[in-house]
Amino acid sequence: MTSTDTLDLDLDLDSLLNLEDSFYDEGYAQGHRDGLRQSAFESRVFGVEQGFQKAIVMGRLHARARFWSARIRQQQKPALQTVEGEMDRAGDAEELPALKANERLQRNIENLLVYTESTTLPPANTDDDVADYDFRLRKALDIVKIIERTIGERDQDDIQTNNTANDIENPKLKIAEF
Repeated sequence: MTSTDTLDLDLDLDSLLNLEDSFYDEGYAQGHRDGLRQSAFESRVFGVEQGFQKAIVMGRLHARARFWSARIRQQQKPALQTVEGEMDRAGDAEELPALKANERLQRNIENLLVYTESTTLPPANTDDDVADYDFRLRKALDIVKIIERTIGERDQDDIQTNNTANDIENPKLKIAEF
């Protein structure tokens, strides 16, 4: 066996020189596949969190609309007189004052109830349904601002954050509040 016979072995020296590149490419491809799987999971979790936060805001707005509506009905309902001549009420001394109703205020509260009614909100996660939900939420937030200015009251959480619309982008939910 001569020295030339030993050199004729099938050694691919180019593959040895590119070993680092091949490992890099393989690691990159594997990381890309893992990243796609993980990002799909994380995006679903993020979507659920955002949907939940929007639902909480919408629920709070609907509760406020129902509360204002009840206060208007309270003002419109004639007070019942007891035998002693005092007003007979279901509540106690901590009852909130009735809202002085006007047509514009009643219409705004009714519109707020319509925009925030949970049975009419789109339940699907399609682009059109999400756009409709966001549109209704923004309209509801605008109506709340008008009602607050009309009656001269603001939600305490809104006073702390100085922005009701901020609830959508960066809600500061405190579980203890619920």
